[in-house]
Amino acid sequence: MVEIERKFLVKSDDFKEQAFTQNKIAQGYLSSVPERTVRVRIKGNRGFITIKGIGH
Repeated sequence: MVEIERKFLVKSDDFKEQAFTQNKIAQGYLSSVPERTVRVRIKGNRGFITIKGIGH
């Protein structure tokens, strides 16, 4: 697997307001096999599930 890193130049300082905003996130990991990572994350009133592993 190859990790790709990208850098971007920004045109203004508008991003700073969001960059320094704090949000509480609760998360946990669920998985029955080491080849796969299953993450459940709750941010505000929304929930997210992320599954990472080898694709077929």
